[in-house]
Amino acid sequence: MYAITVNSALQGRCLMRKQDLVDDIWVKIRMGNGKQTRLPATKSQTTKLVAAVFNTVAEALAHGESVSLPGFGKFQIKQYPKGSEVFSPWKKTKVPRRPDRLRTVKFRPFGALVRQLNQH
Repeated sequence: MYAITVNSALQGRCLMRKQDLVDDIWVKIRMGNGKQTRLPATKSQTTKLVAAVFNTVAEALAHGESVSLPGFGKFQIKQYPKGSEVFSPWKKTKVPRRPDRLRTVKFRPFGALVRQLNQH
């Protein structure tokens, strides 16, 4: 299970950007996190690590694979059939789904993450 902690610099903000994520991970790597040992990593190395993780997830999804992260959630491809329709709030009616939007990524959080989110 993941402990949900927020970097003090992020408190009060609604959006965590990639650099914020890198900074938070770097602090946890350098300072240790409870029982974890400290690792000698630079911010540059941490940035490359975060980029590698996201690139690996994106590549797996591009090849039609699902990505499951135990205790966190599952990313999977949702394929819509040709000719499917979506509701247009501007036209107040259903319109055909754009051909470049027939595949999309869905995220399903696992129970452990949902429980932690609802505790705070």
